[in-house]
Amino acid sequence: MQLFRIILAASGLAFFAYLISQQDTSSLIDAILSLGWGLIYLCLLHCMPLTLNALSWQSLLHGTEKPDFLNLLRIRWIGQSVNTLLPVAQVGGDLLRANLLKRHCPKNNIAGASVVVDFTLGILSQLVFTFLGVIMLIQNMNLFSSQVLIAGGIITALILFFLYLQQRGLFQKSTFIFAPLIPKELKRKLADSAYDMDSAIKKLYRQRAPVVYSFTAKLCAWLIGTLETWLVLHLLGQPVSISDALILESLGYAARSFGFLIPAAIGIQEGAFILFGGMLGLSPITALTLSLAKRARELALGVPGLITWTYIETKN
Repeated sequence: MQLFRIILAASGLAFFAYLISQQDTSSLIDAILSLGWGLIYLCLLHCMPLTLNALSWQSLLHGTEKPDFLNLLRIRWIGQSVNTLLPVAQVGGDLLRANLLKRHCPKNNIAGASVVVDFTLGILSQLVFTFLGVIMLIQNMNLFSSQVLIAGGIITALILFFLYLQQRGLFQKSTFIFAPLIPKELKRKLADSAYDMDSAIKKLYRQRAPVVYSFTAKLCAWLIGTLETWLVLHLLGQPVSISDALILESLGYAARSFGFLIPAAIGIQEGAFILFGGMLGLSPITALTLSLAKRARELALGVPGLITWTYIETKN
């Protein structure tokens, strides 16, 4: 498995290097430098979806022992930093969120359950956001692709099935499936923990209003994220409409999600922006600069997040 991860990371880096090598280096550097102070605005703008995602998560913790919003925002920021900068298949940050939150509510399974539900609603909201981008692209290009609709239907069905399993004892069923691999002395303890986790998840899903609010907040976060793409392209002197920015944002992040096994989806994100940007009339250098600007924002916000996490761990 470790060798497989190394091969994937090397492949992503090789593809990234190839995409860079195909561009005029001086033009690419000039485009990046032209952003100037705009990168600071990009970081500030990203604080809006980050805050909405924290509010979304907080709504699932209603009526339970939980940290104040600023602490929750900090945990969310750290989790996002881990997912974007470390080779954790874009889920390690969510596991870390559950661990950090558990320190504030150690007496029950609400920490883990809230992250599971929050993660699932995040996938569902991104799916809606991606479908919106696909529909706009089809209208923009005057195309119709039954294959895209079929693929979207299959992905939707799988996510809904995952949601169904969560409400039907996913962790208990997993414990049963992997029972032959679990030492006998741990089976009872894991079975009890799985039952408690499933019960906490079901309890959260029964709170319809908070779940709807959480989903809506996440979808709004995705939509506001579109402004990042719109801003960068305007700073590059390549103004686009909000609908075109939404197409790039939604499909770019969809490609990144599918490339989750590659650390930071390196190369995948760049290729997606070049592909879909080309459909919208953007040059490869402009599309590549857009991707690099987003990565610069991830570093600017993510590195302090990792430092904060290190400080918390050493302090405790």
